[in-house]
Amino acid sequence: MARKQQQDSDDVPAQEELVPKSNSTESSEVLVEIAKDDDDPNERLGETLLPVSGMVRLTPRELEVISHPAFQRLFEIHQLGQTHLVYRGATHMRGEHAIGTVEAAMLFVDAIYRNRARGTKEASSRWSEAPELSMEEVAFVRLGALLHDIGHLPAGHTLEDELGLLPPHPGAERIELILDQEEWHGRRYEPFAA
Repeated sequence: MARKQQQDSDDVPAQEELVPKSNSTESSEVLVEIAKDDDDPNERLGETLLPVSGMVRLTPRELEVISHPAFQRLFEIHQLGQTHLVYRGATHMRGEHAIGTVEAAMLFVDAIYRNRARGTKEASSRWSEAPELSMEEVAFVRLGALLHDIGHLPAGHTLEDELGLLPPHPGAERIELILDQEEWHGRRYEPFAA
C-alpha cells in the first residue's frame, strides 16, 4: 500500500493513495452516519491487497477513516514490535493489521448469514434466534474492526502490559488523546471523532 509524503495544500491526493484528503477545519462532515433508505453503507468501492488477508474491499466511509492521519500513523508501527529485526518477513504494520481485521470480521458476518439461511435447530431453551444483522450493524462491526488498534503506540504492549508504564491502548484516556487531536505533522485536521 503506497503512502505519499506530506503534500502542498493545493494538491488533491487520489483517494486510493490513503493520505489525508483535506486540511480544512471548516467541514462538518460526519464519518459515521446512518445510511439513507437508498444508500448501502456497506457498498465496497475501494480495495487493497494485503499479504495475509488477500484482497480487502473497503467502503468510501472506511477509506475516509484510513485517510485520516490518526489512522495513517498505524502504518508506521510494526505489528510485531522489533521481531522484524530477527525474522525479516515479520514486517506487517498495525495499519495493515487493522484493515485485515475488517476482512476477518466480515468472515464472521458472512458465517452468521450462512447459518441463518440454513435454518435453526432448537439447541436449548436458553437460546433463541436473534434478528438478522442490519446494514448499519454490519457497518459498525466493520468500523469497530478497522479502529480496534487506533490507540496503539510503538512497543505498546511492552510499555503497557509488561512494564506498566502507560495506560492500556483501548482505554478511554488513550483513545481520546488520538481522536481529539486536531494537529498532525504541523497541519490542522478535523478531529477524528464527530
